[in-house]
Amino acid sequence: MPIISPLSIVNRARPVASAAAPPAGFEGWNAADANQMAVSGDNDEVATATASSGSYIVNIRGTTGRSAGLRCFAITMTEISTGDDGFGVAPTTDPISDWVGNIGQGWGYWKGGNAYTGGSPTATGVTWAEGDYVMCAVNFTSGKLWWGKNGTWIGDPAADTGNTYSSVSGTLHVMCGTTISGHIFSYKGHSSNLPFTPPAGFTAWED
Repeated sequence: MPIISPLSIVNRARPVASAAAPPAGFEGWNAADANQMAVSGDNDEVATATASSGSYIVNIRGTTGRSAGLRCFAITMTEISTGDDGFGVAPTTDPISDWVGNIGQGWGYWKGGNAYTGGSPTATGVTWAEGDYVMCAVNFTSGKLWWGKNGTWIGDPAADTGNTYSSVSGTLHVMCGTTISGHIFSYKGHSSNLPFTPPAGFTAWED
C-alpha cells in the first residue's frame, strides 16, 4: 500500500553545477519499447512525443533495467505547458500503451502532484512544471521509493525515511509518458549528466 510522504521531511540534495553529455556506455530511452515516441540526442537521451492522446498511451521506457542496489535518476522536460505528463519506473511486463503507475508493478509521479501505483493516487503535495527537473530514488534492498524536484527530496533516501512507496521490487526501467505531441523528456541517469548529487549510498541508474 502507498505510504503518504510526510512533507515536513524534505531533504535537499546538493545540485551539480553542470551536466555533460552522457558517455558512450550510457543506455538511454529504448526506441523499441515505445509508443508514439521518437528517440534522439546523445546516446538516446531525448524522447519526443509524436502524437497526442487523452488515453495516456504515448509512453517510452529506458533500456536499462535495475533490480538491486540503491539507484536514482532525473528527468527534465520541455514544451509541457499543456496536457499531462508523468515519469517513474515500471517493468517491461507492463504494457507500454498504458501510463506509468496505472497497472501492474509500475510507480509514477505526475505533474499535478499525485503519485500512482495500481491506478491509485497518493498526494505528494509537490507539483512540477516546465523548467523543473524531477527525481526518483529506489532502494531495492529496503523496497522503498522517493520522488523529488529540483534537488529537494520528498523524504530522505539517505536515511531510508519519508518514502512515498514501500514494497517496490522487480526489474524496473525508467519510464515517462504524456498526452500531448511535441512534449520532450530528457533522461538524466548517469553521473556525468545527473543534475544533483545522489543521496549517500545511492548511485545513478546508469552507472
